[in-house]
Amino acid sequence: MKSKIFLSFAILLLFGFIIISKGTGLAKSGEQEQPIIVYSSPDLTNLSNGFIHEFEQEFPDGNFIVSSQMPAKSEKGKHYLGFTSEEAYNNLTEKPGWRMVIGRDVIVPVINSANPFFQKEEKQGISSNELKILFEKEGKTTWGNLLGNQDPSPIKLYSLNDNSIQSGIDDYLGIKERLNDFIYVNSADELVTRIQSDPHAIGFCKITDLIDPSQQSLMEGIGILPIDKNGNGIIDYHENIYGNLNDFMRGVWIGKYPKQLIHNLYVISDSKPEDAATIGFLKWVITDGQNLLGSSGHSALVYTERPNKMEALISPINIEQSNPNNYRLVKIVLFAFVALAIIGFIFNIILTRKRKGLVAAEESDGIMKTIDANKITIPRGLYFDKTHTWVFMDQDGMVKIGLDDFLQHITGPFTRIKMKNPGEKVKKHEQIMTLIQDGKQLNIYAPVSGTIKEINETLVTDPFVINESPYRDGWVYMMEPSNWLREIQFLRMADKYKEWLQYEFTRLKDFLAGTINIGQKELVPVAYQEGGELKDQVLREQGPEVWEDFQKKFVDVSGLY
Repeated sequence: MKSKIFLSFAILLLFGFIIISKGTGLAKSGEQEQPIIVYSSPDLTNLSNGFIHEFEQEFPDGNFIVSSQMPAKSEKGKHYLGFTSEEAYNNLTEKPGWRMVIGRDVIVPVINSANPFFQKEEKQGISSNELKILFEKEGKTTWGNLLGNQDPSPIKLYSLNDNSIQSGIDDYLGIKERLNDFIYVNSADELVTRIQSDPHAIGFCKITDLIDPSQQSLMEGIGILPIDKNGNGIIDYHENIYGNLNDFMRGVWIGKYPKQLIHNLYVISDSKPEDAATIGFLKWVITDGQNLLGSSGHSALVYTERPNKMEALISPINIEQSNPNNYRLVKIVLFAFVALAIIGFIFNIILTRKRKGLVAAEESDGIMKTIDANKITIPRGLYFDKTHTWVFMDQDGMVKIGLDDFLQHITGPFTRIKMKNPGEKVKKHEQIMTLIQDGKQLNIYAPVSGTIKEINETLVTDPFVINESPYRDGWVYMMEPSNWLREIQFLRMADKYKEWLQYEFTRLKDFLAGTINIGQKELVPVAYQEGGELKDQVLREQGPEVWEDFQKKFVDVSGLY
């Protein structure tokens, strides 16, 4: 019912836009676009010129004017953009009204891979206080002082001769004067060579200076010195981002690395761009244009954050004054649209209040709800996959796919579900949907291969159904399987799946205990003594960084064990 109502909204709104566009000239073709005026801070001149040059190679109709000065205010009909580093942005006397991160400079301490830090079984890092001592103590300190052993080897400190690197280190450590001798080098190649040849040295540079372009990994013989962010002497689970380059850059994005060592690159404007030409250019910058960042010595956006940037650029259509001849018809269409919207809104409020009433009734007795494997609903006759999805074959050979009861009990209610379209083909363990809860999200993968024939349209407007009825009303796809007999051999049915869920709950307790151990007591989502149960919906109140870790530890690895 609600799907039909919202479909009516879309049709009426489209009809209104068609009428308005005919009256105002919005739909005219061949209209000359105003030029995009582009400013760049001096340190990003080469990058911004590269953006414009490459974009015009792909889209010759691009219309740009390069400006050497940041305009105070946009003039009517003109579109201003600025590319600026964080340092230059902070020095602006008048801050623009809109900005968006398009890349980063990440300062890292680098050491030889033969360094004792990489030889210890217990993962150890260096705290800000320990680094500060290295900078402020006169004379050479030894690795024995740092590692708590008898190693007499002196620590040599190298750094690229780059003011932005020096200011980032000083900001992170809070130092005003360096007493230790620092060896400055003028090129990244020289710094890397010195670190590769000296297991007792520490160097400071940008992460991009350490990447082997042919392998897209760190150069041979070097590694990033792990930073013990909370200063407890070890690298906790929450800080462990140093396994590979992808883990590190993702950790930088979600806040697991000291923010003082991260300098953002921004595109700025006095207001959020709304014209099609500017939005098209910026979408290119955060997709194809990211390739220019690495060649310019900067770090590109992480792949998983780019879709959020794309969505943030979407702007509503500006409707100018209508043609008087069509004004009455427009009023009728908009009145009908508003009336239907009010009906849908009231209907939604009734459902929401009903659900909140049920939740309040459950919590009014003061007893915290808990969950374990015995309380998870596991219907017989369904096949379950370690992606926390289920499949069931109907008599006509089609299969339904849905989400298991475990996952919705761990996360709590979803506020939006992104689904694929009918006709799309998917392979087993290919991403098939995204579950969203107030900005936090989990990517879910396909349990079997096939072609999507139908989606559950109810979930588009009422995603909570997947929580209320995951096995009946909350199914997600109807699919024609392409490799059914082979792929179901890797799926589990009720009893076997319940045994596996016992293992999942054990892993989940360890995961949460690791979160607790880092000293963030506000993240404690458990309600159990040793061997007891977990609080129901344990991830509901947690931030996106915890959801990111859950994604990696419980969903992305589902096909590996």
